Order: sequence, then C-alpha cells, then structure tokens
Amino acid sequence: MDVLTQVFQETCGLAPERVIGTGTTLDTSRLRETIGRSLGLSCRSIHAHVVGEHGDSEVVLWSSARIGCTALREWPGWTRDREEPIATKVRTAASEIIKRKGATNHAIGLVTASLVGYILRDERRVLTVQRRQTHGE
Repeated sequence: MDVLTQVFQETCGLAPERVIGTGTTLDTSRLRETIGRSLGLSCRSIHAHVVGEHGDSEVVLWSSARIGCTALREWPGWTRDREEPIATKVRTAASEIIKRKGATNHAIGLVTASLVGYILRDERRVLTVQRRQTHGE
C-alpha cells in the first residue's frame, strides 16, 4: 500500500480492508493507451493489466492481454519484440512527465475521481487497485 493511502487509513481509523488505493490503475490505463496507439485501435478494446508496485517493479501481464476476444499475442501484426519497449514506456511515463511538467498530479487525480465515481455508481468494475494486507492473508 502506498504511503498516502496508509496515512489516510490510519488517520481515519478505518479497517484496512475498507480502504483502497489507486494501485496500478493509472499504469494499466497508460498500457492500454500505448498498445492501442501502436495498433491503431481504441484503448477501450484493449484488455491488459499492470500489476505489482507502481514504478520500476511493476509487471505487465502480457500472457493475459487481449484485444476483444483475441489474445494480444495472436493479433495480426503483434510481435513479442514490441512488449519490452511498451512496458518500459509505461514504467517510465511518470518520470518523463515529472521531467517536463514538474509533477504528475493531473492523471492520478483523474484516476482517483474515476474510482470514486465507479464506487458511487456501484459499477462493480474489476480494477488493479491496492489494499493493505492484514496478517495471515
């Protein structure tokens, strides 16, 4: 769990299982956008996920990536040599934005607002959020 999410949980006195953080939702969004652009497709048609800790240790789940009902690795024109450059671009996107703009607050703000909206509308989406683990999980 990231520091801000943990501080929020502890300050509010909420049980750990009642608090979520943005996890790799932003990285997953960047991944889908990057794959979509590289193939000339809408990112809404891309189903791929980034898991792990945001940043250098994040992992792209290439083997489960899909375009519609088709495995990404079976998509015409897709080759595995495209994967590492895309993963690197996604992994380093935040540092590139910080170099140019000085902060990355806009995108994470959009992700947070989206998460709040999904919860309020009870959309029951499956997302790559995070939560604090408790002992024994």
